[in-house]
Amino acid sequence: MTDEKKIQLRSPLADNIGSLQATSKDALRRMAEAALLEKPNQLPEISEEIQPEAMMKVRHELSVYEIELELQNDNLIRSQENLAVLLTRYESLYDFAPVGYCTVQQSDGLFLEANLTAATMLGVNRRLLLRKKITNFILREDQDSYYLLCNRIFLNGSERQSCELRMVKHDGTIMWVYLVAEAQHNVAAPELRIILYDISDKKREEALILANAALQATLLEKEALLKELHHRVKNDLQLIASILKLESRKIEHHTTKAMLTDMHGRICSIALLNESLYHYGDFTTLDLGAYLKQLSTQIFHMLTTHDGSIKLHLDLTPVQVGVDQALPCGLIVNELVTNCLKHGFPEGRAGEIRIELHPMDDGPQWQLRVSDTGVGLPDDFASKQSLSKSHSIGLQLMSDLVKQLGGSLEIGSGTAAVFTVKFVPARG
Repeated sequence: MTDEKKIQLRSPLADNIGSLQATSKDALRRMAEAALLEKPNQLPEISEEIQPEAMMKVRHELSVYEIELELQNDNLIRSQENLAVLLTRYESLYDFAPVGYCTVQQSDGLFLEANLTAATMLGVNRRLLLRKKITNFILREDQDSYYLLCNRIFLNGSERQSCELRMVKHDGTIMWVYLVAEAQHNVAAPELRIILYDISDKKREEALILANAALQATLLEKEALLKELHHRVKNDLQLIASILKLESRKIEHHTTKAMLTDMHGRICSIALLNESLYHYGDFTTLDLGAYLKQLSTQIFHMLTTHDGSIKLHLDLTPVQVGVDQALPCGLIVNELVTNCLKHGFPEGRAGEIRIELHPMDDGPQWQLRVSDTGVGLPDDFASKQSLSKSHSIGLQLMSDLVKQLGGSLEIGSGTAAVFTVKFVPARG
């Protein structure tokens, strides 16, 4: 807390009194005699009944005493004037100090004096404050701290003691104060001199730090649980994908085998999303470009031979999206790349599959485009196929995924199959 060095405002009154005392009686007499010699006309007439020599001596002594008194009076007046100036300065320093100063009775805690800062801190007029007890302004739960402090000072003989407690302002507002007190024994009744430091801001900062620490601990715990959840989900999905792959090897029926292969790819897409979330540690957003790159490369290597006749070209701009958009985009790319490899390059045809992700020039929308240089689509493909009513599970899934994205789908035909999904990225 604050420095507890003893705070004293030294009054220069002692210096003035010492200066006055230093002017000794002999010095004043010499000054008076010198002044008398300069005023010979002020000597009184000598009476005939008194000897002239005795009268002269009496007159001299009286005149010296008169001047001596005048000098003393002048010194006193100057000292009083200096004292008044110093007192005004002291009162200003006392009243406008940045901390509250007050004196209370030891017997009942009644305020005997208080500076303007103390009265302002408590929200009470200073005159009214001097009629109240300090315990009236201390929160009931913290009054024991004040009484223990008083006992340490008056019963145990401790010089200076301090404590932190809460005080209640006149309007009911609670504030934290650092209270420093010491006994004043050179008075008729024991008194307690008190300094009040308003530490409400410090306490609020401490409370905020503790709250932030608790919140951080909770977040770390939740992150750990989410990481464990995504890790287990990824493992479970990989297990399901492995089972589907094993089952597809046993089945001879072409249609069933193709369905299991498609399901395997979709599950792998979801598993890869959970793996990415686990790896990067951010469970709300991820880089869609990086995720689609990893996903499309995985699908491409899983479904193609290694003769190099089909190339995969990726042009993906990084963009952060929420998990609710990353998953549909991943499943869309999985469906389109799988269909390109299945139907776009029959009989060992060579070509290229392109996956692009870029912002559009005319607004906040982005476009995800999958195209190939294979046999292309029939000219009337878009008109014949209603995605939502299609018998193909993949096309129906595409329709639902585009709706989930809140986007739109454009299908091109001709020498190259082009599927373009437009959507507005959302973070979390």
